[in-house]
Amino acid sequence: MLLCLPILGQAQLTITQENSPQIGDKLVYQINTTTSGLSPGDSGQNQVWDFSSFMLQTIETIDVLDPTNVQFQDSFPDANLVLSARNGLTFTFGLTTDSAFFSLGSFIGTGDTATSLLTILNPARKEIQYPTSFGTSFETKISNVRSLGEISPGTSFISIEEETILSQADGEGILKLPQGDFEVIRIQIINNKVDSSFLVTDAGRQFINSTLTQTTSYEWHAAEARGPLMTLDMSGLGTNTSIVSILDLEESRLGDTSEVVVVAPIANFDTIALGQGLYFFLDQSQNEPSVWNWDFGDGTTSFMQNVQHEYEQAGTYQACLTISNTAGSDSICKTITIERLKPLVQFNYTQLEAGNVQFQNLTEGSVDAYFWDFGDGNNSSVTSPDYQYTSEGNFTVCLTAFNEFGSDSTCQNLTIDNILPKADFTFSNTGPGFFEFTNISSNNTDSLSWDFGDGNTSQDINPVYQYSEEGTFTVCLIAINALGSDTTCTTINVNNIFPQANFTLEEQSPGLYSFTDNSSNNTENWFWDFGDGNNSMDQSPDHQYTREGSYTTCLIVDNTFGSDTTCQNLTVSGLRTSAGFDIDQIGQGLFRFDNLSSTNSTQFSWDFGDGAQAQGRAPEHQYTQEGFYTVCLIAANEFYSDTICTSLEVTNLIPQAGFVVLDNIADSIQLMDSSNNFPNAWLWTFGDSTTSDLQSPGHKYTEPGNYQVCLTAINDFGQDTTCQRLDIIFTNTASSLIAQGLTIMPNPFQNQLQINWEPPTSAINWQYNIKDAAGRIIQQGQLLPSNLLETTRWQSGLYWLQIISTDHRSQFTTPIIKQ
Repeated sequence: MLLCLPILGQAQLTITQENSPQIGDKLVYQINTTTSGLSPGDSGQNQVWDFSSFMLQTIETIDVLDPTNVQFQDSFPDANLVLSARNGLTFTFGLTTDSAFFSLGSFIGTGDTATSLLTILNPARKEIQYPTSFGTSFETKISNVRSLGEISPGTSFISIEEETILSQADGEGILKLPQGDFEVIRIQIINNKVDSSFLVTDAGRQFINSTLTQTTSYEWHAAEARGPLMTLDMSGLGTNTSIVSILDLEESRLGDTSEVVVVAPIANFDTIALGQGLYFFLDQSQNEPSVWNWDFGDGTTSFMQNVQHEYEQAGTYQACLTISNTAGSDSICKTITIERLKPLVQFNYTQLEAGNVQFQNLTEGSVDAYFWDFGDGNNSSVTSPDYQYTSEGNFTVCLTAFNEFGSDSTCQNLTIDNILPKADFTFSNTGPGFFEFTNISSNNTDSLSWDFGDGNTSQDINPVYQYSEEGTFTVCLIAINALGSDTTCTTINVNNIFPQANFTLEEQSPGLYSFTDNSSNNTENWFWDFGDGNNSMDQSPDHQYTREGSYTTCLIVDNTFGSDTTCQNLTVSGLRTSAGFDIDQIGQGLFRFDNLSSTNSTQFSWDFGDGAQAQGRAPEHQYTQEGFYTVCLIAANEFYSDTICTSLEVTNLIPQAGFVVLDNIADSIQLMDSSNNFPNAWLWTFGDSTTSDLQSPGHKYTEPGNYQVCLTAINDFGQDTTCQRLDIIFTNTASSLIAQGLTIMPNPFQNQLQINWEPPTSAINWQYNIKDAAGRIIQQGQLLPSNLLETTRWQSGLYWLQIISTDHRSQFTTPIIKQ
């Protein structure tokens, strides 16, 4: 994206393509590292930047080369120049156009071509835009994928580095250097870099972490220089920052080229035999050559200064080195004799139908083992294998033979066509819920169909997809051509999805707003701040404002991974009371009335339609008969009142079973039905395998003990059952003797009850039971000489204190009352 900023004033200097490096130029880097207290100065026009006090530390010469004969040029087909350090190990490829100068990438040799470090910028990085004058700005975005090394077989780390570079010509004026004063344009460069790390396994790519850095640097450009006249990296201020002047020695008025004396090089090299045809070639040339060209005599070459090379066949070879610099070139050759001890590998192949290939091994010499590489990631150790290719394309097939002296390899190219497609893909997690899917199916695929495992699909070649929820999903790709199709699937885990807060609001009545949560990404908790001192943790609450005015309402959402906040403004006016309620049936004719009136209502009057009325915000009411009732609520405040009515139907009053034990003396009990909701049939079970269908029966037991007595109350709408456990005592101690040893105080009581006990006999133990008015035991325990009971939680009313022997043959019951 190109950002255009207004140009203030009349630009005095314009940097064009003529100021970019040209093939044949020699650039000099004048490096100064004395930077304590350094400042880039101010932006704007008519500025003066004084760096004339800098001390020169190092001078390094760079050649601008034609990329045609430079190694790895095929990796940079668009390059039209190469910047090469004088040591011949570092090459930076560039592209000069009418509109910009681009960096395409670089490679660094390590003395062995097999370990050269190659960097390709994707897309190319724009270093400067042509023409550039004060006020010009532009943006560049690039990304790189780097391998950080294999940590175990099949498992490695990679990093994806994404850069956004903002460049602006923010200054114009005079730059003072030790070499003189120059009219310049200053460019401020802000680099925002995100470096994300991933763990790569057979299951795919798993995000590890990411870091965000921002650096600022400055470049000063002059008409006299090829490229920046000076650069300043702000990230290293106070830590040996490099100050670099980049000048064309042939054109610059900063240097005296008469002092530069270039002498033609003298070629020379040494060879170091490493065994079995492996040699190290060490450059010993003189007079600073800048280009090296090795010809090893076996059809292979290299452009490295020092290089390791292996001869694959026995024979005599002429190894030649040609070197050059700007003053001339020189060559030297040496003879190398290789005696073959290793196998001589050869093979042929026959292509059959549908990608099937028969390979014929023609290797000469003794062989201990073979290794075939079919060029598609698969291999074999069979002497002459038959192999089935599953995808079309051009493949390089290599055969390696091993014996005790070493190995030999040879490769051939073959073309496979007219077979079914082979589906394959990779993926990367690029953000919360975001995945990039890369199709790597065989090139004979005509169309694709993606299934993301959550019900969504795509026909894009390389789709980018966001999951809306976490989980494990099976992603499948179908590759299709005219001959058929192929499907491959893999499982991905979607996690770490951060919430995104979002909501809508709607005014239901003056001051009453409904807030609807529209947040995404697995929101777990909600916190609403309505701006009037009130808040809510409901997902989608309603809120009544009681004062007119402007309010900022904010929603904070969070989940396991983080939180997010969003806010909206609203204006509240025209507040009036508004009556409203909701009805919640609790059961058996009992209803709770939830008040939904406006929050500025302070008084409430209820009419339940059956002659009963109530005051309060949310009453409960018990209807005793079925039918239709009109329930009305009057909500009022000091200014307004509002009435709302609704019809309520009371039906299906299923009985609520209940009974009271009127008498429990010796072996007999007398029971009284206390069920609600009009039962018309009763079924009693006495716990001793006997029953009764009377409404309030009596019963006589044949043995003492603890029995569970149950009542099932029945009517036309259903039935309900309740049970109580009763102690049946065959009394052998008179009640008057038990009562003589019992003291209860006070009675009636409030929050504490004191029971003192002197048993009529010490031969047996005694316990107490506290029963409510319905005969249900609410508390029990061993009866001690002194017993203090906490009764704070007991409701006011009638209770029964039962004294009972542990052999169930003596008991005494007396009423107690809580006030």
